[in-house]
Amino acid sequence: GVPRMTRGAVWYFLAEQASLRAPPPDTRQHPHYSTPYRTLLAGLTKHQHAILIDLGRTFPKHSYFASALGPGQLALYNILKAYSLVDPDVGYCQGLSFVAGVLLLHMEEAEAFILLRHL
Repeated sequence: GVPRMTRGAVWYFLAEQASLRAPPPDTRQHPHYSTPYRTLLAGLTKHQHAILIDLGRTFPKHSYFASALGPGQLALYNILKAYSLVDPDVGYCQGLSFVAGVLLLHMEEAEAFILLRHL
């Protein structure tokens, strides 16, 4: 398997390569797809309450996510909120926080968002 220390970089590279081969997303369906991550963080979504509720349920025993609204939970909230704006068909659903959480354990917040968007 891919060594833990390089896992995030390898996942990011593979997702980037796959996105280069795929047709561009339909901007009518996903108008915020190309919006910069930092800009998305300022946006509002109807899913914010559901995301907040699930933060404490996502890897509650892991030290990075254990602190209520600590750095791990804040990064997770940001990624999930931004993703809900980029993909209105999915928005937010339970379980998505675990996918984003695993990504956060292997890469920086902005990279984790980009990778989640490519999945």
